[in-house]
Amino acid sequence: METPNQDITGIANYAGTWSKALIAQLLNTLDIVNDLKVIYNVTAPLNLSKLTVNAGIRPLDTSVNTSFKPGRVWSKRTLTPRVGMKIFTVVPEELRDTWQSEMLSPNALDVPFADWVWAQEFAKLQEEINDTVGNMTYNGDANDYDATVIYTAGQVFVYGVNRYIYKVLATTVAGNTPDNTPAKFEDITLTSICDGPLTVLNQAIADNSIPAGQIIATGAITAANAVAALYSVWLGAPERLRNKNTIMWVSNDIYNAYKKNYNVLHPYFDYDKNAGTIYLDLTSDKCEIRPCTWLAGSGRVIMSLPDNWIMGTNLLSDTNGIGKMIPTVHGFIAICKFILCFQFADTELVYVNDQE
Repeated sequence: METPNQDITGIANYAGTWSKALIAQLLNTLDIVNDLKVIYNVTAPLNLSKLTVNAGIRPLDTSVNTSFKPGRVWSKRTLTPRVGMKIFTVVPEELRDTWQSEMLSPNALDVPFADWVWAQEFAKLQEEINDTVGNMTYNGDANDYDATVIYTAGQVFVYGVNRYIYKVLATTVAGNTPDNTPAKFEDITLTSICDGPLTVLNQAIADNSIPAGQIIATGAITAANAVAALYSVWLGAPERLRNKNTIMWVSNDIYNAYKKNYNVLHPYFDYDKNAGTIYLDLTSDKCEIRPCTWLAGSGRVIMSLPDNWIMGTNLLSDTNGIGKMIPTVHGFIAICKFILCFQFADTELVYVNDQE
C-alpha cells in the first residue's frame, strides 16, 4: 500500500498532468452542453452580430435614385465570459477507505487511487453546476458588506473572511449580518458565477428584447393540456420560423406531461414504448421537444432555432485548469477554474410562454 506522502504526490501529479483534460471532461459532460450550441474558444466578450437587410423591391421608376428604407441594420448581443472557481481540500486518509471499499466490489473496475480522487471531486463539481446553472445570476462584482448601510430586499454584498456572496431577503437595520440575523440573508455564492440561460432569457424579456408579441399565453401546463399548450407556442411564432427546424426547450416535468397528454389523445401510440426524439405533434417533425435538467421547476417553454441559444467556454485558456497545489499538514489545497457564459444570438427568433 502507498504511504500518505505517496498518495499526496500521486494525486498532485495526476492533476498536474491531466488538468486541462479534467476541465474539458467536466464541461463537455454537463447536461446543458447537449442542449445548447457551444462555443469553445471564448476569451473575451464576443459580439454576436446580426445583420438585418430590409425589403426594398418596387416597380421601376427611373426618377428614384435612393432606397426608400435603410438597406442594412446591424445589431448585436454580447457573450461575456465569466470565471468560476472551486477550492479543493484533499486529505488522502479521508478518502482511501471509501476507495478501497469500492474496489472490493465484485464488479468494480480497477481504478488507481489518484484517478479515483479526482473523479469524485469533479463528479461533485459537475453536480453543483448542473443543479444551479439554469438560474445563475452573475454577482462576482458585488460590493463588500458595510455595517452602516440599511439594506433592502434584493441587494447583494460580499461578507466574511471567505467572501461569501449574500442576497438580502428583508430590510435590515444597520449592523445586521448573516451571522447575527441569518433569516434576512441567503447565501447565493454558488449561483453567482455567471448569468445562466434562464437569467439571460428573463433579462431579454425585461428589457423588451423579447417583446410581448413573442410571449404566448399558455397558463400552467399539466398532463391535461400540455399538447395544446406547446402547440400554441409553436403557432405563435411566424411561419418563416415554423418552416425551419426548431427546438422547444422544456423541463422534464413538462416533457412528461406532454407524453401523458398525447397518450390520452392518441391511445394507440405509447411514447414510453417508442423511445427517441419527440417532435411536437402536427409540425411535420420540424419542432423537437427537448427536456432539460437545468429547467427543473420552471414552467417556461422556449422555442427557437437550434444554434440560437449559446453557451461559451474556453478549453484552451490557461484559466481553465487546476492551479498550483499548496501542501498542508495532512494533504494539499488546490483550485480549479473554468469559464462559463450564455446568450441568445438573436432574440427576434425566440418565442416563449407566459410561465416562469
